[in-house]
Amino acid sequence: MRIRNTTLATAMMVVLAAPAYAQATPGDHETITVRPPYVVIKKTSHDPKDPIASYTLSRVVEYGDLDLKTDAGVSSLNGRVQEAANGVCHEMDSRFPDKVYTPAMKGDCANNAVAQAKPQVDSAIAKSRG
Repeated sequence: MRIRNTTLATAMMVVLAAPAYAQATPGDHETITVRPPYVVIKKTSHDPKDPIASYTLSRVVEYGDLDLKTDAGVSSLNGRVQEAANGVCHEMDSRFPDKVYTPAMKGDCANNAVAQAKPQVDSAIAKSRG
């Protein structure tokens, strides 16, 4: 009887712990950094010897709460990365207008930011799927 109770207790602990496995626990830092693939530059004067100020922004995307072994989890992660790219690019445009600052790289900011984050996304998926 004692062995059966121990086995039952062990089985209950495994069942109860299972949902926690897919959730982020305090201290988990599963993140992807999304940043526009360029900086904006501003010359402080017309003197070529004066330094150029450069600026960029980034957004951190957390994914510790997602199960990247599933298509739904991967889709959610991709959505978060796209949302972060849209947000950071909008913020770049708001803080550093083209009239004052010159983008160091042309092109669609959000698409380029997503493309730059793709290796991080692929690595996270591969790590999860082992």
